[in-house]
Amino acid sequence: MIAQDLIQIDITPLTPKDKVGDALREMEDLGMHHWPIVQETLYEGLISEDAALDADENDTIESLRQRFILSNVEMESHLFDAVRKYGEERISILPVIDGDKKYVGYILPQDVLHAIGGLFSLQAPGSVLVLEVNQYDYSMAQIAQIVESNDAKILATYMHVNQDKGLFEVTIRINFTDLSPIIASFERYEYVVAQAWHENRYEQDLKQRFDQFMNYLNM
Repeated sequence: MIAQDLIQIDITPLTPKDKVGDALREMEDLGMHHWPIVQETLYEGLISEDAALDADENDTIESLRQRFILSNVEMESHLFDAVRKYGEERISILPVIDGDKKYVGYILPQDVLHAIGGLFSLQAPGSVLVLEVNQYDYSMAQIAQIVESNDAKILATYMHVNQDKGLFEVTIRINFTDLSPIIASFERYEYVVAQAWHENRYEQDLKQRFDQFMNYLNM
């Protein structure tokens, strides 16, 4: 799953010319602690409630530019990137931008949590592979056969069409903690392994970020 799948567009960003008081009112109305700032269509950053409270309500948001938080993810970013952003940066909203740095929407922590719950059980041991497959060669049956030939099982799958590359990106969670033999099998069948999230290299970090994220939601 990628950021584009979770985008919301319900709130209206503010501009650097808007007043600090406008930002405080928007955040209070929706129970947010951060608000996206956009100049025309370009994403400028987030203004935080703390920064706004330190300023005069009649000041422009531009006056707080040095305190803008530059957090964002691109539309094609993986779900795990959003988990890391929330775990590390303690923000209440995560802006999404396109390849030209234009603001396209936002993701809320609840959206990320729901997506994780739907796709991957982090309590179960396992690892994640992201495959790039030509749309004409895609066969979930063959992918499952390759995994099962290594005495492993697929726990969850997600497929995304990468329009720019003209490829399917297939994310699979597998109940093996060592992906090396499975990766070798996919490569023998000429699959492109775009990302490999091994238990022994990534899982502990991912769980740590997820725990930080959960602690943040519970604050």
